[in-house]
Amino acid sequence: MNKQFRYLAIARALIAFSTFLVLILNNEVTLFGMENGLNHFSSKYEAWNIFFLLGVEEIFLMKLVAIGVLVLSFIGILPRFTILLQLWVHWSFINGSITIEGGDQVAYLVILFLTPLFLIDNRMHMWKKFDGKISKFKLELIRFCINLVKIQAAIIYFVASVGKYPVEQWLNGTSIYYWFVDPTFGLPDFLMTIFNPLMKSGWFMFFMGWSVLILELSLATGFIIKNKYKKYLFIGGIGMHFSIFLFHGLPNFMLSMIGILIIYLLIDTNKLEEVI
Repeated sequence: MNKQFRYLAIARALIAFSTFLVLILNNEVTLFGMENGLNHFSSKYEAWNIFFLLGVEEIFLMKLVAIGVLVLSFIGILPRFTILLQLWVHWSFINGSITIEGGDQVAYLVILFLTPLFLIDNRMHMWKKFDGKISKFKLELIRFCINLVKIQAAIIYFVASVGKYPVEQWLNGTSIYYWFVDPTFGLPDFLMTIFNPLMKSGWFMFFMGWSVLILELSLATGFIIKNKYKKYLFIGGIGMHFSIFLFHGLPNFMLSMIGILIIYLLIDTNKLEEVI
C-alpha cells in the first residue's frame, strides 16, 4: 500500500477515535444538556441531527448508532459510504453538543475536506491497496483535498500563535503559570507536586510560554518548508499536543490534532502515485 494513503487512513482513524472517546466516556447530560431541555447550539438543525433523529427519548440509542459509525470509520470498511456517515456524526456533534472544543471542530473540518476524496474510493476498506492505476482526475482531486487540510492546519497554528501576542500574560511569560493553576484545566495533583518548584522560577515559566508561541508559529510554516524538516516539526507538534493532554486532559483534542498533523506534515502529495 502506498505510504501516503496509509498516512491518510491513520489520520482518519485517529479522528474517528477522538470523537468515539468523547461519546463513550460521557453521558447524555454532559454532552447534550438533557437536564436543561436539550440546550444545544443549533436547534433549527435538530431534524437533521443524528443524535435527535428519533426524538429526545431515543437519544441514547442514536448515540450508540453514532458510536457504531465511528467504529466502522476507524476500521475503514467501505470508505466511500462510511465517510458520509462519519461526516454526519461530526457535524451532528458540533451542532448538538454543549461541550464542544477545538478538537471537535478540527475533526469535523478535516473529515469535511476529505469527504470528496473518500467518495471516489471504491476499495472494500481503506487499508487495502488500490487495484490498478489511479486516474489523473482522481489523483488531482486527492491532492486538492489533502492540500485543503494542509492549508487549514497552517491557519490553525498561525492563528494560535499570533492570536496570543496581544495578551500581556503570553508576552511576559506568565500565561502558562495561570493555565497550570486553573481550577478546571490545571495540572493534576501528581504533576503539580513535580512542577510546583519549577513554577516559582520566572525564567522557567517564560521559557515554557515562549516555546509554545515559537513552536506554533514554526508549525504554521509546515506547508512551505522543505520536506526534510517536516519530520522535526511533526515530532515537536506531537510533543506539544501530548503535553497539553498530560497537563490539561482533552485526549480527543490531542488525537484530532495528531490526525491533522499526519496529513499536514507527513503526506507528500507528489508521491501519491508511488506503490510501496
